Amino acid sequence: MPAVGSLTPEQVVEAEERIRNAGRIPMISLELSLGILFGLAVLTCTGRMIIRLSSRGRLALDDGLLIFALFCLAFSTGIMYKIAPNYYIVQALIRGDPAAKILASTQGYRRLTAHYNWSFANIVLSWTTIFFVKGSYFALFYPMMSVMSKHVLWFYWAAAAFSAASWFVLAFGSNFILCKELGTAAVKCYFNNSRHGMLTLLAVTATLDGLTNLTIVIIPIFILHKSTMRGMVRLGVGIFLMLSVFMLICSIVRAAGVYYQGIIDCRWQSYWCHVEACIAVIMGSLTVYRSTLVGSNEVPNKMQSYLYKWFGITADQSQDDMSVLMQNAAKKGMQPEQDISNEETLVGTYNDERKSTVSVKHV
Repeated sequence: MPAVGSLTPEQVVEAEERIRNAGRIPMISLELSLGILFGLAVLTCTGRMIIRLSSRGRLALDDGLLIFALFCLAFSTGIMYKIAPNYYIVQALIRGDPAAKILASTQGYRRLTAHYNWSFANIVLSWTTIFFVKGSYFALFYPMMSVMSKHVLWFYWAAAAFSAASWFVLAFGSNFILCKELGTAAVKCYFNNSRHGMLTLLAVTATLDGLTNLTIVIIPIFILHKSTMRGMVRLGVGIFLMLSVFMLICSIVRAAGVYYQGIIDCRWQSYWCHVEACIAVIMGSLTVYRSTLVGSNEVPNKMQSYLYKWFGITADQSQDDMSVLMQNAAKKGMQPEQDISNEETLVGTYNDERKSTVSVKHV
């Protein structure tokens, strides 16, 4: 290996090793954790599709949105592995490491230019993954809106529109808050990022991501409030429908670690954005697992009884949670003396092969 700048080959190896192990997340830990999370995302999403195809014989809109999110996550993960070493070089440059400056300058900063372009693509894919998972939640909740009040329906559509707008801002606009340049000119942004600019980006990102996550947590609360399920069953369903709270936790962790040792930590932001994308796919996939743990010969009766008692998992595989919730919500609003002519019939679309009808007083 030839000498690089004023560094000997041994010093180059030593500098690269030191740079890759600096900071809160060593590169080997970053790559290992991303691989594990992506693997879990693939397994849980594949399991969801198998469950849906075996129970209903087809996929729905929420499944399609989740599949698209998984494809985006796959490309994003590939980019993360490609540019991971560059994240550490960039962080060392921001920190003022002289060895990093020598390593970067030997390639005329072409490495940093390529990193910026790939990083921009990664940001778009990561946020697209996150928001398409949120879209799958909206699609999952949509059948329930037919038995909700007008105020809840307005909230639902406002939340969906707000999520769509937030996706566009975060995926395509957030990068320009810190740097308005593209290509080679963008390299200077690595050294000129101000605290004010980073705090602005942090505020925009945390606010939009946090609020959209919060709306997805609130909607199931409205749905469960309308249900006549007993307390523990309602809690069990709620836990599975509000798994998006883990996405909210990831956004909080990402915001909390914006600075490390007095400088901007680019690795932390990119890493936790990708972690949130993986968690989003995993949690979005798990929403259909609740109603599949019983009714199977592989699950003992005693375990089925326990799962029903604590998590509301029923043994009727012909209906999933959304169908049961539709029926319960409808029954809560019915009275025995209601005239059938004043009712409208709703058809549950989340059942296995056969449809169930429930009557709701037409308002």
